[in-house]
Amino acid sequence: MSLIIGISKSSISKYERGELFPTKDQSIKLSSYFNINSKYFYDPYLESMDNFHQYLSTVLNKNIHINKDKLCKSLDISKRTLYRYCYQNYIPTRSVFEKMKSYLNT
Repeated sequence: MSLIIGISKSSISKYERGELFPTKDQSIKLSSYFNINSKYFYDPYLESMDNFHQYLSTVLNKNIHINKDKLCKSLDISKRTLYRYCYQNYIPTRSVFEKMKSYLNT
């Protein structure tokens, strides 16, 4: 299977153990191989990254009471990094995104 779909054996093993999620392209290859819906390999983080910039801008603009300095400190990121997330198509790591969701309660 690894050779047919072009995904390493170690990655497939990590998918099976839940240590890693396939990318969208890999999900499509796997779903085609197994003849199942690609949502079977759903990764909420990757799904969230599709609309991340819009999500963050909306949350920050809607919740003007959010202190961006406190947000950056709680996420352990710089204001420059937050700016990049908002305006330069940067995306956070999983751990930063999870902290961000928790902090913003959304």
